[in-house]
Amino acid sequence: MRHLKSLLFLAHGAKMRKATFNLVLALGLAAVAHASIIPCPTAPVQTYVTTFSTFANGCTIGSSNLVFFNFQYSTTVTGPAAVPNSTQATLSPLNDGNGFGLQYLPTVPFFANATGVADADLKFIVQSFSGPLASPTLNGNIISDLYLEMSGTATAGTFGTPGQDVLVETFCPGGSTLPPAAVCPASTPPVTQSRTLTINPGTSSPQALRITNFAFTNSIAIDKDIQASGNNGSATITGVKNQISTIPEPATSFFVGTGLFLVWAAARRRLKR
Repeated sequence: MRHLKSLLFLAHGAKMRKATFNLVLALGLAAVAHASIIPCPTAPVQTYVTTFSTFANGCTIGSSNLVFFNFQYSTTVTGPAAVPNSTQATLSPLNDGNGFGLQYLPTVPFFANATGVADADLKFIVQSFSGPLASPTLNGNIISDLYLEMSGTATAGTFGTPGQDVLVETFCPGGSTLPPAAVCPASTPPVTQSRTLTINPGTSSPQALRITNFAFTNSIAIDKDIQASGNNGSATITGVKNQISTIPEPATSFFVGTGLFLVWAAARRRLKR
């Protein structure tokens, strides 16, 4: 009998150890999942391309409930011009009155002299989520608009067409693939949209544009074509910004509203005393 009790005790201990191991493993996996989505850093474009390739290992900015991922970058140069490669330009997180987003900054000259063309193409996807990062839910139509900004200079030559900086933003509201050429559920009609910013001789810099003509959505696929064209003059690009505005989710609005009501009710009771 004593021997049987010992065997039962050992079996029970083994089960407890296995359960503890499974719990530790689950917690470890949850920690890994939580750690896979990290704050967007100030880093070379190459870091974004190699590190933030999928939603599960994307990056987020502030309290935005937005994940930035699937970065792609390519360049082309024609004639007397130069464009930064993926290690010669940085992306930095932005969180200000224009929304949550990224700033593209060349660390070497991005220019085109007469007859030259320098072009950089940057693509990525932004997806909103609900819940904790350890187990995010891919929903929440909180993306409300898109903000673009480009800085640079352009000069004219002694004749012919002057230099020009051009930013062409192709985007797919509700899209989740690159290039953004699929169905765009939050756009009317449901296709990709395109907007252009230009800097010419005498144009103020930066040039900016806010895009609001799409329904609130939970994702947006973006393709930024950044180009300096020398023509018969010259052109230089010094920076580009891309930011997204968000609205609170209904649950968040409810809790905020409830909290404000409770504060008002408590203040009212104190005044009546």
